[in-house]
Amino acid sequence: MIKKSCSTCEWNFGTNCSAGVKDPETGEDLYGAPMKEMRERFSGHCDYWEISLSAYIRLSAADKKIIEAEWRERNEKRMKVFKMPSQTEKDGEAK
Repeated sequence: MIKKSCSTCEWNFGTNCSAGVKDPETGEDLYGAPMKEMRERFSGHCDYWEISLSAYIRLSAADKKIIEAEWRERNEKRMKVFKMPSQTEKDGEAK
C-alpha cells in the first residue's frame, strides 16, 4: 500500500501545498504554505491528502481498489457537508 505523505499527495505543488489546509489549533488558512512547513506540522496525518496521479499509476490493481473505495467514502462525506447530491444519490435518481 502507498504511504500517505506530502510526497504522494496531489496537492503537493513542489514547493507549496495547495490543499487549503486549516491549522487545527488556530484555524489559520495554510493554503500555499511551504511544503517543508507542512511536512513538519502534519508529519503523520493530513485530512486533505489525495493521491497524486504519478503515485496512483504505480499502484497495483488491488491497491487502486482500496484507494478508490477510500476516495468514494471521503467524497460522500464532503457532499453532505456542502449539501450536494453524492454519486450514490445521483445513481439512485437515474433509475
